[in-house]
Amino acid sequence: ARARGPPAFDAFDDDVTRHDGSRPPSSSAFVAFAQEADLGVTVRLECGLATEAFLAASAATAAAPPERRDEIAGALAARLASHAASKDALGTILELPFEGALERALCLWLRENCGRAP
Repeated sequence: ARARGPPAFDAFDDDVTRHDGSRPPSSSAFVAFAQEADLGVTVRLECGLATEAFLAASAATAAAPPERRDEIAGALAARLASHAASKDALGTILELPFEGALERALCLWLRENCGRAP
Protein backbone atom coordinates (compact mmCIF):
# COMPACT_ATOMS: atom_id res chain seq x y z
CA ALA A 1 0.00 0.00 0.00
CA ARG A 2 1.28 3.47 -0.85
CA ALA A 3 1.39 5.49 2.35
CA ARG A 4 0.24 9.08 2.50
CA GLY A 5 1.85 11.47 4.94
CA PRO A 6 -0.03 13.76 7.28
CA PRO A 7 -1.64 16.97 6.08
CA ALA A 8 0.31 20.20 6.19
CA PHE A 9 -0.24 21.81 9.57
CA ASP A 10 -0.58 25.27 8.09
CA ALA A 11 -3.68 24.03 6.27
CA PHE A 12 -5.69 23.55 9.47
CA ASP A 13 -9.02 25.28 9.42
CA ASP A 14 -8.81 28.73 11.00
CA ASP A 15 -12.59 28.91 11.21
CA VAL A 16 -13.05 26.64 14.24
CA THR A 17 -15.95 27.44 16.55
CA ARG A 18 -16.50 25.69 19.86
CA HIS A 19 -19.81 24.05 20.68
CA ASP A 20 -20.70 27.06 22.86
CA GLY A 21 -20.10 29.43 19.93
CA SER A 22 -16.79 30.82 21.19
CA ARG A 23 -13.55 30.67 19.23
CA PRO A 24 -10.28 29.06 20.30
CA PRO A 25 -7.70 31.50 21.69
CA SER A 26 -5.51 31.54 18.58
CA SER A 27 -5.37 29.40 15.48
CA SER A 28 -1.80 30.49 14.82
CA ALA A 29 -0.85 29.25 18.30
CA PHE A 30 -2.37 25.87 17.46
CA VAL A 31 -0.52 25.72 14.14
CA ALA A 32 2.76 26.42 15.96
CA PHE A 33 1.91 23.76 18.57
CA ALA A 34 1.03 21.24 15.84
CA GLN A 35 4.18 21.97 13.85
CA GLU A 36 6.33 21.51 16.95
CA ALA A 37 4.57 18.23 17.75
CA ASP A 38 5.08 17.01 14.18
CA LEU A 39 8.75 17.97 14.29
CA GLY A 40 9.22 16.11 17.57
CA VAL A 41 7.60 12.96 16.18
CA THR A 42 9.47 13.20 12.87
CA VAL A 43 12.90 13.68 14.45
CA ARG A 44 12.37 10.69 16.71
CA LEU A 45 11.25 8.54 13.79
CA GLU A 46 14.25 9.58 11.69
CA CYS A 47 16.52 8.61 14.59
CA GLY A 48 14.92 5.17 14.76
CA LEU A 49 13.09 5.90 18.00
CA ALA A 50 9.57 4.75 17.10
CA THR A 51 8.43 4.17 20.67
CA GLU A 52 9.60 7.61 21.72
CA ALA A 53 7.88 9.10 18.64
CA PHE A 54 4.67 7.37 19.71
CA LEU A 55 5.02 8.75 23.25
CA ALA A 56 5.58 12.27 21.85
CA ALA A 57 2.49 11.88 19.63
CA SER A 58 0.43 10.68 22.59
CA ALA A 59 1.57 13.58 24.77
CA ALA A 60 0.88 16.14 22.03
CA THR A 61 -2.57 14.69 21.38
CA ALA A 62 -3.41 14.83 25.09
CA ALA A 63 -2.13 18.41 25.33
CA ALA A 64 -4.06 19.66 22.27
CA PRO A 65 -7.20 21.72 22.79
CA PRO A 66 -10.18 19.32 22.94
CA GLU A 67 -11.83 20.87 19.88
CA ARG A 68 -8.66 20.30 17.80
CA ARG A 69 -7.53 16.98 19.30
CA ASP A 70 -8.84 14.87 16.41
CA GLU A 71 -6.95 17.04 13.92
CA ILE A 72 -3.59 16.64 15.57
CA ALA A 73 -4.21 12.96 16.34
CA GLY A 74 -4.98 12.33 12.66
CA ALA A 75 -1.84 14.07 11.48
CA LEU A 76 0.46 12.44 14.03
CA ALA A 77 -1.02 8.97 13.60
CA ALA A 78 -0.56 9.36 9.84
CA ARG A 79 3.06 10.41 10.40
CA LEU A 80 3.73 7.34 12.57
CA ALA A 81 1.92 4.90 10.31
CA SER A 82 3.24 6.22 7.00
CA HIS A 83 6.80 6.14 8.33
CA ALA A 84 6.34 2.57 9.57
CA ALA A 85 4.77 1.53 6.26
CA SER A 86 7.68 3.05 4.33
CA LYS A 87 10.06 0.90 6.41
CA ASP A 88 7.86 -2.21 6.00
CA ALA A 89 7.37 -2.15 9.78
CA LEU A 90 3.67 -1.43 10.19
CA GLY A 91 3.33 -4.45 12.49
CA THR A 92 5.54 -2.80 15.09
CA ILE A 93 3.28 0.26 15.20
CA LEU A 94 0.27 -1.98 15.81
CA GLU A 95 1.92 -3.30 18.97
CA LEU A 96 1.98 0.15 20.59
CA PRO A 97 -0.78 1.03 23.10
CA PHE A 98 -2.85 3.46 21.01
CA GLU A 99 -5.97 4.81 22.70
CA GLY A 100 -8.53 7.58 22.37
CA ALA A 101 -8.21 10.04 19.50
CA LEU A 102 -4.85 8.62 18.42
CA GLU A 103 -6.31 5.11 18.17
CA ARG A 104 -9.30 6.34 16.14
CA ALA A 105 -6.95 8.22 13.84
CA LEU A 106 -4.72 5.18 13.33
CA CYS A 107 -7.75 3.00 12.52
CA LEU A 108 -8.89 5.57 9.97
CA TRP A 109 -5.42 5.71 8.40
CA LEU A 110 -5.32 1.91 8.19
CA ARG A 111 -8.75 1.77 6.54
CA GLU A 112 -7.72 4.40 4.00
CA ASN A 113 -4.24 3.06 3.22
CA CYS A 114 -4.07 -0.69 3.75
CA GLY A 115 -5.50 -3.64 1.92
CA ARG A 116 -5.45 -2.06 -1.52
CA ALA A 117 -3.87 -3.67 -4.53
CA PRO A 118 -0.97 -1.60 -5.89
